[in-house]
Amino acid sequence: MTQTILVINPGSTSTKVAVFEDKNLLFSESVAHSEEELRQFSWVMDQLDFRTKRVDEILARHNFDMSRLTCVMSRGGMVPPCASTTPFAMERPSPVPPDLYVTKASKMVSRYSEG
Repeated sequence: MTQTILVINPGSTSTKVAVFEDKNLLFSESVAHSEEELRQFSWVMDQLDFRTKRVDEILARHNFDMSRLTCVMSRGGMVPPCASTTPFAMERPSPVPPDLYVTKASKMVSRYSEG
């Protein structure tokens, strides 16, 4: 079965997005965020809607159908651990207590996992 993977890298001043089918890169794009754009947010997790919109715009530019996704990967420096949507993780509850920022991070991952 072909694995279609969305990779999101929310950097400090940019958001990088790549989509792979197995090991083959379908497309990759990076969008820079100006200091002015980011100044309105007090912490990185407050950027959730802003970053999600940028990822949506990138996927739309490439006419990508999110229902094809089998995996969503993301990384980030100051983002707290968030719940996984994998069946294995569902069997073992996360030891991390839920809070507002974990909930926000989980929401972003779930947004792209659900297609």
